[in-house]
Amino acid sequence: MFATNKYTLLTVVFFSICILLTGCGTSPQPVQETSPQNSAAASEGAPGLEGTVFYAVSEIGLPSSEAELTADILRGDNWVAREKETRFWGGTLYRFSELFEMVEEKNIYMGACIQRLAPPYDHWDTQGIFYLEEEDSDLWVEALAGVAGQDVLLEMRSMADEKRYLARLEWGSGVETLLEMPEELSGGFWYQEDEMYRAVSGGGRKLTVFDEEGQQQASQNLTGKVAGFLEAPQGGEWTWYGFDQEELVLWDQPGGRVQARITGQISQYEDFAIGYSPSGELILADAGHVWIHDGHETREAFSFLEKDYALENLIGLGTGEDGAFLFLADLEGRQCLLEAKTVSAADMVEKQEVFIVLNNPSPAMQKLAARYNRESRAYHVTITAAGDAGDPEDYRRRVQMEMAAGGGPDLLGDWTVNIRECIAQGYLAPLEEAVGDLAPFVETAFMTAGAEGRLYGAAYECYPYFLTVSSQLADASSWTLEQMYEAVENSPAQVLEMGMDGVGIVMTYGLHDEESKVFIDWEKGESHLMEEPFLELMAFAKGYEDRDEYPRAETGERLAKGQIAGVQIVLSVPVQLNRARSCFNGEASCIGYPREAGSGVYMEGARLYLNKNAGNREGALDFLRYLLSEEGQRQYMEYGSDTNQGCWMNLPVRRSLLQECLDRYQQSVNDPPVQSYDDRGIYWEWEKLDQEQVALFWEILDQAVPAVFRSDDIWSMVDEELQPYFNGARSAEDAAGALHSRVQLYLDERK
Repeated sequence: MFATNKYTLLTVVFFSICILLTGCGTSPQPVQETSPQNSAAASEGAPGLEGTVFYAVSEIGLPSSEAELTADILRGDNWVAREKETRFWGGTLYRFSELFEMVEEKNIYMGACIQRLAPPYDHWDTQGIFYLEEEDSDLWVEALAGVAGQDVLLEMRSMADEKRYLARLEWGSGVETLLEMPEELSGGFWYQEDEMYRAVSGGGRKLTVFDEEGQQQASQNLTGKVAGFLEAPQGGEWTWYGFDQEELVLWDQPGGRVQARITGQISQYEDFAIGYSPSGELILADAGHVWIHDGHETREAFSFLEKDYALENLIGLGTGEDGAFLFLADLEGRQCLLEAKTVSAADMVEKQEVFIVLNNPSPAMQKLAARYNRESRAYHVTITAAGDAGDPEDYRRRVQMEMAAGGGPDLLGDWTVNIRECIAQGYLAPLEEAVGDLAPFVETAFMTAGAEGRLYGAAYECYPYFLTVSSQLADASSWTLEQMYEAVENSPAQVLEMGMDGVGIVMTYGLHDEESKVFIDWEKGESHLMEEPFLELMAFAKGYEDRDEYPRAETGERLAKGQIAGVQIVLSVPVQLNRARSCFNGEASCIGYPREAGSGVYMEGARLYLNKNAGNREGALDFLRYLLSEEGQRQYMEYGSDTNQGCWMNLPVRRSLLQECLDRYQQSVNDPPVQSYDDRGIYWEWEKLDQEQVALFWEILDQAVPAVFRSDDIWSMVDEELQPYFNGARSAEDAAGALHSRVQLYLDERK
């Protein structure tokens, strides 16, 4: 983002600009829990919404399974339960944990704990099975195997001969061994019916029957793929479901008569749930949608996303006593229980819509908006992300035209419009009211979006970036352009910075230092781009630009040898300081870019801007306050965390959370540390920062200066006029002269 023209790295903010123009500029409209087309049922011929049934979704408390692990289960202070398996059968969630006694460094197996959570999912039933509690038994619980009425079937293994057995746990009583289990049926689903034991195995494609004495009676291949069973709300009869080709099929028994075929909603390759409503209708759901099948047709009831629940996984569903649907799901890294109740249109909660436009998709922001929507009684946030269609410059002009006409979204992200121009034209409103006192924040992150002493952009994450070189090249906290020339020219370097072309060097190393008057005096509006210092910069850039004349995978090796002088480090996560060291054989200097005065560490951030003519100004400000609150910041960072490494992948703007960010990284490091690498042949380790690096982490944050460059507005001019010089088609004097004329005209127009 920083090494080349920023604008060329951005994607457009809509799949079509018409999406924006359609919804913006109007007064805020009430948002219902779901749209009419997603209702479960509507009165025939009813005008408007009268009689339409909607669903209101809310989260209700899910009991803790760990709370049921009493002293009857964990029989000593050094006992632990480790979850091994969970299954959802017939509307009930079963949980199997192994029990261990921790003796010094040894884990001694003591038995198993079986738990079940049945509708209405308000408490766990828990029972322990203790190894060798009976002297004549050496069976070890291996897995959950199935159900037998109200009892649980278990797969058990003998420690003496390794044979497997099917056993029944009678709830509230003991364990009864039923039969020796053939090896090929291990891992199948077992159930009891009419004193017979049946096993569905082979991925749901084979049925094997045993009598009450444990003797195998029959075996048959099934025409479909059985996935599970349902218990009917009336009569308690079982219905089996599975797949035949791509169709969801219901049978009266495995391989029996087909009761229904349903096409188009549920995929066998994704997690789904199925169950009956109290009235006997079939309910289908996946992590995105819920459908109802009445025996003739399937209609959508609602979408979880429209209800602001971005489910990671759907475990199963059941029904409450009042007929509400209950969904067990994984949400934000935890198990939750959602309740969907029918409500009339008159009882729907009305919220005022807040429209936000971001340049790129942001899963973290989407999740935070969904959380906000669930908590807010007054406002509902809708975020639109970018597509790849259209030209960025044309896009900015068209959106700004809409804003000039009094329309546009309520909040805008970076690069969705020309921010500097919008501030100058009065299209954006200052945000001091939403941000308040800057003392709790990394102030430089907010200074990246200010103008004339006013704050126009609310930063919600930040990341300093800087040049890193070998300590042998330069061992200092900063340097000037002339000092850099001398150091690089007296080194073995053939390339200045990895991936940096000539125009990038001119901009990043020269014109971005706007406090220097050598190239452009922005206060006086004078260009000096025809003078000798700029010609010297051009020559240096041409001599040390990266032309990709070496295999990409050799970059790491060339950095280590000093053939490439430097690499840009973006400190979005603490491990980047390890990456900086690894590029230079452990001897790195985070010196920053050359400047006449001060640090060459630049601070960037991600920001939101308020449309002066926002249709829902109060709602927009309310969401900004939530985003910048300590709770909102922590949640946003959590949503953007690396689940594999367990640490935040961006830096928060609240100072109180920066230490937490660093601590989370230090605690997440494995021993031995995990090694990472990229396609440039750069290797680094996820290991703890040492004291020197921790001090450097805070020094970088304290010394960073805002990455606000007026020169970025002339980047396209620099690129157009200097590229012929770098390509050998134009002299330095001609290229500099043409650029000087255009820049001086640009400066004159703004005097």
